[in-house]
Amino acid sequence: MLQAGILGGVIHIALYWMESGYAQPVEVVTETAMKLGLSLLE
Repeated sequence: MLQAGILGGVIHIALYWMESGYAQPVEVVTETAMKLGLSLLE
């Protein structure tokens, strides 16, 4: 369940980025998504 929740979070990060007109640099978006994904390793 945690994996599904984190995947949903990553999807929402991407959706928010697209809806904002790609306001943040792609590096910020990927770094944020990676931080969330790496929490699965803890």
